[in-house]
Amino acid sequence: MVHGMANTPNEQQSEIKRLITKGREQGYLTYAEVNDHLPDDIVDPEQIEDIIGMINGMGIEVHEIAPEVGLLPEAAPTNEDDETATEEAVALLSVVDSEVGRTTDPVRMYMREMGTVELLTREGEIAIAKRIEEGLAQVQTALASFPWTVRLLVEEYDQHLDGKKRLSEVIAGFNDGEEEVAPPPVVVVAVAKDDDEEEEGVVAVKVEGEEEEAGPSGPDPLVVRQRIDDLRQLYAKFEKAAHKAEVGDKKLDKHRAALGEAFLGFKLPSALIDLLVRKLREVVGEIRGHERAILEMCVKSSRMPRAEFLASFPSHETDLTWADSLARKRQKWAPAIKARRDAIVTEQEKLLAVERLLSMPLTDVKDINRALS
Repeated sequence: MVHGMANTPNEQQSEIKRLITKGREQGYLTYAEVNDHLPDDIVDPEQIEDIIGMINGMGIEVHEIAPEVGLLPEAAPTNEDDETATEEAVALLSVVDSEVGRTTDPVRMYMREMGTVELLTREGEIAIAKRIEEGLAQVQTALASFPWTVRLLVEEYDQHLDGKKRLSEVIAGFNDGEEEVAPPPVVVVAVAKDDDEEEEGVVAVKVEGEEEEAGPSGPDPLVVRQRIDDLRQLYAKFEKAAHKAEVGDKKLDKHRAALGEAFLGFKLPSALIDLLVRKLREVVGEIRGHERAILEMCVKSSRMPRAEFLASFPSHETDLTWADSLARKRQKWAPAIKARRDAIVTEQEKLLAVERLLSMPLTDVKDINRALS
């Protein structure tokens, strides 16, 4: 967190509430005041714009610098409705604030849902479990748009082939009706030879009732292997196309769509879904780290107005001519941007490297991450 920002959710909520109360009392807030209450994870310009928009929606204007006394709007009256609005705004801001900390772990999701009601009937528990299952399906659908997810799934399966993971830790089943399961267990029994037999015989006997007691043993390993091999081939085609095409090329869309469709054919264990989400958010965290560095160089060090930065930077994250165009502006902060031009471009080159590694636009990656929230 920045500027000694509180760490626990309750402390963060109290900090944000004090910020909004201050804005109501003085009739405005500055970008610096808002920034002081934002956690490090909130660096995406669209996230910041959403927060500023929520504050503006409460009738609190946000300025680069404190306006002159004669230009100040009348302080918003504090009444019961405003206090309710403040509580609602705090809740909304807290949702944005806690985006990175959300979980797809079903146990935590279940306990979080349990905490929202006083008593649960059996029907209520089933309904919550169903919502959690639907939530996991939505998460997997979002992950299907991220090609690296497919690569990670194949790597997890390879660990199973190496004996490091059980198949059930990688694949729980199929989502497209192909619920083929492994054949029932067979016991090999030696049968003693009779007097008129020349040698001992061996027969295979199915253990009656064992399948009914144990239930299905999981997806058929042979079917899983075949479908994972199909996934490998699709990913290889995607990589081959990505090497030839530029990031954002429409030709890659059909390969991503084919990968996503094949990926959604698998039903994944919740623990693996959680792992895939964490991997995606590690990538998003790296992206935001570079964006944060650029924001600080432009806004904090060069005194570029935050509003202008937010209007200019999106869609230019990997445009290596962007800093030069800023430096040519007839603004008092332009010389400072020019002095930091090389450092800004260095961070943009790192963003460009991430984009090329992923073979997809950074905006798409962040959109997928938002879909998981």
